[in-house]
Amino acid sequence: MRCVLMVKYRRAIGTKTKMAKLVMKGGGAGNLLRRLQAAMDWFLTASISLGSIWIVGLVVVVVADVVGRIFFDSPLPGTYEITTFSIIGIVYLQLAHTIRSDRMTRSNLLSSIIGTRFPRFWRSAETLFLLICFGTFLLLTIYISHSFVNAWETGTYYGSEGAIKFSRWPILLIAAAGSLAAAIQYLLLALSYGFSAARQSPLLFGQKES
Repeated sequence: MRCVLMVKYRRAIGTKTKMAKLVMKGGGAGNLLRRLQAAMDWFLTASISLGSIWIVGLVVVVVADVVGRIFFDSPLPGTYEITTFSIIGIVYLQLAHTIRSDRMTRSNLLSSIIGTRFPRFWRSAETLFLLICFGTFLLLTIYISHSFVNAWETGTYYGSEGAIKFSRWPILLIAAAGSLAAAIQYLLLALSYGFSAARQSPLLFGQKES
């Protein structure tokens, strides 16, 4: 009789342990969110790598223009236009990675105080903040997408007649994609914080240091 009771007790303990681990991990929904964030991390790594290569290329163009002006009295044509659209492209390529790395400018005085004393309340407030950011960048994506369609249809460009010209639509496409990536990243973070607040469990993932 004692052996039977001991077996039942161990099974019950094992079941509770498995359920606790499942809650901590978030179950199927938690695993899905982790996989989505892992895929997003891969995209962000590729995006920031492309942005870094672009920065190197921009530095080469600027240096070539300066050398041409000083030593040959012949500036590199199109440097101003290249610099203008390059800054836009670089910013939007690295925007979502900046969010993921927790490098967006913000004050964390209240969050550091409230987060320590009332972690569930802080995570709920953080979820609301992240959802507002998601909505903001989603609206920005829609606005830029309209500008992209307009530039595609009308053929607008950077530069002037008789000089080097660059179509606007490629850079607007990059800006729209970067803004959408930022919105998706904010949504994933909001789901992570919201899931944690609802189940009173650790974050599935958060903004990571890099």
